[in-house]
Amino acid sequence: MQTIGMWMALALASVLGGCESISPVGSDDPVDDTGPVASPPTYHADVAPILEANCLGCHGEGQVATLLDGHASASAMARQIVDWTASDLMPPWSASDACVPLVGKPSLGDADKATLAAWADAGAPEGEPTSAEDSGMPAEGDFTVDLTVSMPEPFIPEVTAADEYRCFVVDPGLTEGVDVTAFRVVPGNARIVHHVLLFGDPDGEGVALDEADPEPGYACFGDPGFDVLQTLGIWAPGMDEVRMPEGTGIPISAGSKLILQVHYFPANDPGGADQSVVELELADDPVISLLLFPFVDYELDILAGEADHVESFSYTLDIGFDLKVWGAGPHMHLLGTSLVLRSSGPEAEDEDTCIIDIPKWDFEFQRFFFFEEPYTLRDGSTLEIECHYDNSEDNPNQPNDPPQDVNWGDGTEEEMCLVYMAFSI
Repeated sequence: MQTIGMWMALALASVLGGCESISPVGSDDPVDDTGPVASPPTYHADVAPILEANCLGCHGEGQVATLLDGHASASAMARQIVDWTASDLMPPWSASDACVPLVGKPSLGDADKATLAAWADAGAPEGEPTSAEDSGMPAEGDFTVDLTVSMPEPFIPEVTAADEYRCFVVDPGLTEGVDVTAFRVVPGNARIVHHVLLFGDPDGEGVALDEADPEPGYACFGDPGFDVLQTLGIWAPGMDEVRMPEGTGIPISAGSKLILQVHYFPANDPGGADQSVVELELADDPVISLLLFPFVDYELDILAGEADHVESFSYTLDIGFDLKVWGAGPHMHLLGTSLVLRSSGPEAEDEDTCIIDIPKWDFEFQRFFFFEEPYTLRDGSTLEIECHYDNSEDNPNQPNDPPQDVNWGDGTEEEMCLVYMAFSI
């Protein structure tokens, strides 16, 4: 049991039939069934728009999942696409519906599923390209890019490194404070980008660290090299854009530098370069300020060979006021199999509440989940996170041969048990 004290209070304060022809009764005339026959759907006219709107965030060019970014790749997977979407396996949604109600669950409507099935049944015809070329990227929808944060220059991670963390300092030139209402990360090389974090650096502490390192950016294994109270954005494989709840946003102060931290796993593309970009949408009107804050279990000891190893930890809030929790973003690595976050109120008779439950963890499809309504976490309540791992040789994602004891670590072959939560006062 750990207690969150005044340091958290300070951090909080600072902040998707045909018609049958019938002969008249008694008529000897033959039935006329030669009416017009509907043409089958084609890739360009009917299927590509569905894929662009729902799938290419993970299955587009440069992403980690199987490519579906053109007729050749999509037609080769036509039957699998039908099976996956018909069963709601895709688009993916890993969270249970049994906890705090969530928003944004992706799904395909019956009409889209029928179009995909008819296209596959017809042999996945290509058809004629439309006037707009297939972009290979997801549809932009209502996202407005108000501010772009980009690595200043390409970076090539060390081929010999299993994992490399690199921080890049960006000056957005803000002359007044802004509030981030949505963000998305465009990884320059998704094969090697493990995850991206965007931090606020109001005092410019990252500048000296950058100047002291001869390579682009500076080494920052773990944290950005200084105490950070402000996380502005989080991206991991499987995420598309992240939009804050209506009327909320994450503040950035005037004059603040930004730190773009990229975790690389260079073994997937040795010698490959990256120049990732973060796009931000900003509020036009005043909003409720959110703070992204991680609850973390650093004391992991996952023994080799264990098929269901369990780690759990708890925090008790002791900050003098209640919190509103707007969403949660769980994170583990390759050995993770499931995660659940619960809370219990400060009174003995208070029942436990399931906040978020990921019954089948998938490292390739991570997501930040927002709630239909903010959940009130009373001062004195206890949060408990329970993480399950499969460290046996039967785990298809097992990174070690043979399995090794695994502890907390920032490397892909190590493990984590954490949940980022979006709070307001």
